[in-house]
Amino acid sequence: ALDEAPRDAQVVLLQSLGEARRPEAVAKILPFADSRDAGIRQAALYALANIGDPAAGPALSRSRIASPLGERRQAPSLYLLYARRLLEAGRTKEGLEAARAVLESYRRPEESQHASEALALVVSTLGERALPDLLAAADSPDLSFRGSALALAASLPGTEATLAWIDNAHRSPSDVQVDILAMLGERGDAAALPFVRESLGSGDEAVRLAAIPAATALGGEAVLPDLLPLLGSAGEAESAVLKTALLGYPGALVVPEIVPLLEATPLPGRAVLIEVLGEKGARDQTERLYGLCEDPEPAVRGAAGAAVARLAGDADRPRLLAMMEASQGRGRAR
Repeated sequence: ALDEAPRDAQVVLLQSLGEARRPEAVAKILPFADSRDAGIRQAALYALANIGDPAAGPALSRSRIASPLGERRQAPSLYLLYARRLLEAGRTKEGLEAARAVLESYRRPEESQHASEALALVVSTLGERALPDLLAAADSPDLSFRGSALALAASLPGTEATLAWIDNAHRSPSDVQVDILAMLGERGDAAALPFVRESLGSGDEAVRLAAIPAATALGGEAVLPDLLPLLGSAGEAESAVLKTALLGYPGALVVPEIVPLLEATPLPGRAVLIEVLGEKGARDQTERLYGLCEDPEPAVRGAAGAAVARLAGDADRPRLLAMMEASQGRGRAR
């Protein structure tokens, strides 16, 4: 009916043939992909993509290059649909070629969603064999595309992949190292722990900030001795990340390690140690914390006061009230 049908009916028939996904219709649909009528042309291209026959490849490829602007914007989605249908039909070689065509052609930031979808299609098809594609994508300056690649990488197991990512990180700028460290922490392969530990001592603060949660995820209690010394030179941002990491350990483990460091650790790390003592319920340190409430450093006094308030019981209320009154008196005197 296509040849004799009115224009609107042709559009409907083309769409219906595409939904039916009958390969024997491809030869009949192909001429309509070059129609001067944009509606007919788009209906034919959709039908060809959804059927997923290799014969439609050239027509769909032309639509990515030679079509009007609006159609070129639709072209990558159609080509990805075509790639997906090829793969579903067991035409792995052709499907991967189509997916990689999109992957290579749409790399600008405003197009990265197409490249991300294509990469996901490659990874879902090849699994661990998609590692070279992921490693190449991780070098992209496009943060969104790189993030998609590393999210996919986190789901692929294997020590061989872990070592490849470590090698990639060693050759990458710090912003890429940061993203790889986060991904390695999510993957959970302990083979990455030596590299993550090494990164705790990086001269780049952003790298250290990424290494801290990765180290705790991969090393657990074993990396506590690596984390505590970092508080001695940590700034505000690093101290906050270290506090989060320390709070993830059981109080019975972390409190005895913290107490000997209280006097020697400078600010802001010292305030972090005091806060952790309070949040971990270190009641045997209450008297010491009362003493720190008189410390000349405001940050130490504030952290100690908050910790004491957490640890104090009903019997401590008179003492706490006296401390508050004394603090308010000092404020009025100033």
